[in-house]
Amino acid sequence: MKHPFDDIPEGLLENLNDLQSQYALDPSPQKVDLMTGVYKTDSGKAFILPSVVKAKQRVFDDPDWNHEYPSSHLGTACFREESSKLFFGRDSTLLRSHQIVSMQALGASGACHMGTLFLKLHYGPWNAGAPRRVYIPAESWTNHVNVFTFLDVEVGSLPYYDSSTGTLAFSALVTAIACLPPQSVVVLQTCAQNPTGCDPTLDQWRELAAAFIAGGHFAFFDAAYSGFVSGSTHADAACVRIFADAGVPLLLAATYGKAFGLYGERVGILLITAPNTSVAERMEQQMKLLARAETGAMPIFGAMVVEAILKDPILRESWEEDVRSVAAQIRERRSKFRNLLEHDLATPGDWTRITEQVGMFSCLSLTPQQTNMLRTQHHVYIQDTGRICIAGLTSSNLEHVARGIDAVVKQKN
Repeated sequence: MKHPFDDIPEGLLENLNDLQSQYALDPSPQKVDLMTGVYKTDSGKAFILPSVVKAKQRVFDDPDWNHEYPSSHLGTACFREESSKLFFGRDSTLLRSHQIVSMQALGASGACHMGTLFLKLHYGPWNAGAPRRVYIPAESWTNHVNVFTFLDVEVGSLPYYDSSTGTLAFSALVTAIACLPPQSVVVLQTCAQNPTGCDPTLDQWRELAAAFIAGGHFAFFDAAYSGFVSGSTHADAACVRIFADAGVPLLLAATYGKAFGLYGERVGILLITAPNTSVAERMEQQMKLLARAETGAMPIFGAMVVEAILKDPILRESWEEDVRSVAAQIRERRSKFRNLLEHDLATPGDWTRITEQVGMFSCLSLTPQQTNMLRTQHHVYIQDTGRICIAGLTSSNLEHVARGIDAVVKQKN
């Protein structure tokens, strides 16, 4: 008799997983990982924010702290309320009128998963017969497609990035959104768009909000890098408030892995707006059922660290300064990187996009063949798309990376 798993098919992992495996097996002492979105110190380690160190100690020193389950399947009330304030603003009308429902989630993937599952079960147009489909930029976070298709939600593509100029293809994007079927679900990143580093301006966000209102569309926001563009988490979440103030129905799937440096703690939040308090109450009831079935109780330690920072004015001020410092360092690394390629090495090509794009990532004009040569000849690992994690560039590897890129570009020329 065959074993019940004998016919299980092979799993086709995304290219990034294969590259990470190659990196792990590479014995070279010069190898550089510029694939993963982690802000690193000059020693190549993930940076631990000083404010987070203080907050962790405060949690440890609390005589009432223990390993008991959290009081709610949705996460603590304080954590969820402070998260709502962080993205929607302390003076948010939706917040004051109890029209934001929320639940803690397992990082960005968990928040996107729970948000998608909630829509699959409860989004009215889908339940009325419209195709269960979301629309995402053609250039987006690699795991977006996995999250949606795993839940049998179709994925449509939107124009977003002009690779020839390294800029946002805004006219094409807003035109495409205007042509979508009514009440479509559209996925956009709030800031520091991964992988392109290209964000709409505030005026462009307002134009997008108007297009959403005209089409009755639903905004599915992904917020992973708040603070890493302007240095202000409040400023980097402006699009959420623009859409909320315009009356666009929306959800926000956010992770605290980046802005708090809590990558492995998997601290995320899902926030969804409701049309009124009555609907919000029913939405929260359904969220509790989802949480009970999907995750039970959420991990509490990382959430307690975030909560300790957001609710304490002194710790919060310290954290905001940490975020400003990280954002400034990322901009400085961009500037040094561009200067090395453009001036010191005179590398052929237009490298202005390095400083014009924002956040952790940039898309370089490199071919898959060139990125492969970077890996095999110089032990510099970036994705085949040319996406590079600027936050992984340090004083100890920056010149090596630049010289590797210079070599593969000149080899072509």
